[in-house]
Amino acid sequence: MKTTRRKFIFTAASSSFGALAAIPSTNAQAAKSAGTQTGVIVIPERKTPVLAEADVVVCGGGPAGIATAFCAARHGAKVILIERWPSLGGMATNALVNIWHTSDRQKQVISGFVQEAIERATGFIQRLPNFPTTYETHVFEPEGMRVVFHKMLAEVGVRLLCNLTTVESLIEGPRLRGVLVDTKTGRKAVLGKIFVDATGDGDVAANAGVPFALGRTSDGRVQGMTMMFDLRNVATDAVRTAPHEQAERVWQLMRDQRERGALPMFNEQAALHYLRTGDNHLLYTWCRHR
Repeated sequence: MKTTRRKFIFTAASSSFGALAAIPSTNAQAAKSAGTQTGVIVIPERKTPVLAEADVVVCGGGPAGIATAFCAARHGAKVILIERWPSLGGMATNALVNIWHTSDRQKQVISGFVQEAIERATGFIQRLPNFPTTYETHVFEPEGMRVVFHKMLAEVGVRLLCNLTTVESLIEGPRLRGVLVDTKTGRKAVLGKIFVDATGDGDVAANAGVPFALGRTSDGRVQGMTMMFDLRNVATDAVRTAPHEQAERVWQLMRDQRERGALPMFNEQAALHYLRTGDNHLLYTWCRHR
């Protein structure tokens, strides 16, 4: 059926399904023949192309997923890593959570992949001066660590798929056979023999029907969200010369802005601590409290 642009726009505007009516397609006809139920749409069966297949499919490109993919590939496995954001690192880089905890306050107890990444990240990472007497032992530059992680995975042959979110888990008998991802060219399947859920939220496992718990048992609430931010060009010398006076001045300005609605709620004591001790280029945590 031939249609003009004017006719298409008119039809689309007059019906929520106007686009389907103006330009019939196989999928549209199939959806129509399948019918609808109250509150749901019945999607007809369709073939889904396989995008990729591997021995190990890791879902989630944060530090846990990166470590898993790197170590599996280095031991000879064919590995695919799926990450929903455009770059590697998960919360560590994309959310600026740039502190690693490797100590039990007496000695470094976490090493392995973490230590190898530390050694490769010369110039992007530094060990804190109080190492190893606190849990927090290293801080890193998020932009630099993205590059380090990418190079490590490339060296061992991990296939990286960014900007893809696993939207469904495919079960075949008692096993997870694959996951579905949405791409610019439609929904695709990624198949594998072993799947590792490193999504943080446990999406792949939950979609596969694995039992899970959400929130604390007393009231179901989860931990409050925080926001990291990068504070630059602080007059460090002025802060160090009169830390209490200068810090409390900025702190009071922040409180005033919060009362006006220009800033969100924040942890006042944490903010004051950062203002008294922070460098002129440091990542901070902004704790939102109710």
